[in-house]
Amino acid sequence: MKKLLLGFMICGAALLGAAEDGIRTFTFGNLKFTAFQDTPVKMPASLFRNADKGVLKKLVPNGKTEASVNAFLLRLNDKNILVDTGNGGRRGSLSAKMKQAGIAPDKIDTILLTHMHGDHIGGLVDGGKAVFPKADVYVSEPELAYWKSSGNQLAGRVLKAYGDRIRTFKLDSVVVPGIAGLSAKGHTPGHTVYELDSIMIIGDLLHAAAIQFPHPEFCPVYDMDAAEAVATRLKFYDKAVQSGKPVAAMHLPFPGVGTIARDKSGAYVFKPVAP
Repeated sequence: MKKLLLGFMICGAALLGAAEDGIRTFTFGNLKFTAFQDTPVKMPASLFRNADKGVLKKLVPNGKTEASVNAFLLRLNDKNILVDTGNGGRRGSLSAKMKQAGIAPDKIDTILLTHMHGDHIGGLVDGGKAVFPKADVYVSEPELAYWKSSGNQLAGRVLKAYGDRIRTFKLDSVVVPGIAGLSAKGHTPGHTVYELDSIMIIGDLLHAAAIQFPHPEFCPVYDMDAAEAVATRLKFYDKAVQSGKPVAAMHLPFPGVGTIARDKSGAYVFKPVAP
């Protein structure tokens, strides 16, 4: 297990070192897939309050592990589709990196939200105004219902800024052509995995790879329903293993794209995919 974790950390560090600009583009079949690092993150092990402290110490000796806040741009069916928008504000850098990549905000046709935590919707607004003036924003019905009733100020600003361009969908259905929105409840009431023929975007299915691949039963305080989050995590880990399909996640070390397999002991292993 130590060798496995060391290998993961070395590989992840190599990818981070090669991605200093925080932009990486992949090609999966007819899909052009660009990963943006909105914000670098070191995830504290202390967030995993249901975890064995001795195990955490072995997995993360210095108390923090590499993570990220990522967003993904899909070029599919002649549309620019953005999945999540990062933190926004002074902390986020998605807008600057999209500009660096030559992608203007008004060229985004569709935005898919995995859920409505601040590090996923903050980049939608700037001073209360919509950052993406022509985009329709899709969010699952139960997710929107929860945040509408929560009194959350950021969610309120997003809903006001986008108005009738906020679109909802039923979980486990086709959201836009070529993309299904699958129920991944637990992290939030309407947390969504987006599945395409060539990749699954798994949102906040996990937050700390070095901890939650060897121990998927460990939950950070961000998971609103821990038991449901664990069941969902295992479900999609197994789906990724069985299909061999790459996954992309918002908190995997940048660029956050790779495959999930099992080692000889049966433990889950993440293998980064190079651009």
